[in-house]
Amino acid sequence: MLTSEAIVLEEFNQPLVIKRVIIPDLQSNQVLVKIKYASICGSQLYEWRGERDNQKWLPHLLGHEAFAEIVEINSDNNSFFVGQKVIISWLTNGLPSGVAPTYKDINGKVINAGKNAVFATYSVVSIDRIFPAHPAIEEKLAPLFGCAIPTGGGMVYKSLDDYLGGPVLVKGFGGIGMASAACLKILGIKDIRVSDFSLERLNVAVEMGFTPISALAKPSSSNQYELIFETTGSARSIEESFNLLAYPGKLVFASHPPKGSMVTLDPYDLIKGRKIEGTWGGGIKNQKEFTHICELMAGHIELEHFVGKEFNFREVNQAIAYTSQGHRGRALLNFELA
Repeated sequence: MLTSEAIVLEEFNQPLVIKRVIIPDLQSNQVLVKIKYASICGSQLYEWRGERDNQKWLPHLLGHEAFAEIVEINSDNNSFFVGQKVIISWLTNGLPSGVAPTYKDINGKVINAGKNAVFATYSVVSIDRIFPAHPAIEEKLAPLFGCAIPTGGGMVYKSLDDYLGGPVLVKGFGGIGMASAACLKILGIKDIRVSDFSLERLNVAVEMGFTPISALAKPSSSNQYELIFETTGSARSIEESFNLLAYPGKLVFASHPPKGSMVTLDPYDLIKGRKIEGTWGGGIKNQKEFTHICELMAGHIELEHFVGKEFNFREVNQAIAYTSQGHRGRALLNFELA
């Protein structure tokens, strides 16, 4: 009987609990992986706070982006092999999907999990949620390729067809915002401006060659940005960003505000040429597109900018606090430390 140490959300706004869980037998199109590194996304903060309408799934195993090694496979598909290093993502690669696994702790209590829950030393994931790790990607950076980098890079890459060359604004400089700004730079955009509440994150923006704008400051003028990428997870920020657009101009947002949030827009602005669109995972639809974004971004982004502080996975509650306080870079959980 194989067991795993897992990070479990039992109650909202309470410390996460590390529990010993029993690994279930693999069902069709499931893969057992040994997690090496995972990173904390803003979505985990929303889940922890109960802002994802996730009460019915408690207790449940968290996490959705990781770097891992395949231990066992139950699938007729031969795209992957035991011992292969992979990236775990909530994005799908186009293969048939396995069911979400159910774990039990040593006392028999059920622990729910999604198809790509990765905050555990060993995890069962669906085969459609894994991607080969690109050889140019550093291991500690690899988890970000499961969410932040394909989302931020993809939303930029797929939004530049009508871009005429004016200043571009990135609102929010967490993992997705950093990836968006980095992709803009890689694609040759010159005037990239970054807005965030965190002075620490704005200092990183300066280090990366971007123009910082404090989100606490009142915008100097409206109608100034032809293109805005919004990543904060705030409905209010989406509205504010839309009002900064030029005519014509486009706002692309990847943020996922808490359930029940609403956005108010003036339809006259739409008539005059402003556009708004959401993006699901940067528009990445399959393994080919995922690989393309990886190849575009790999080797051009620096670990010290994207990864903030590294934590032993047992220090997950400190890592949650680090993330919620707006520090630089993604909090990284190391699952190989005893």
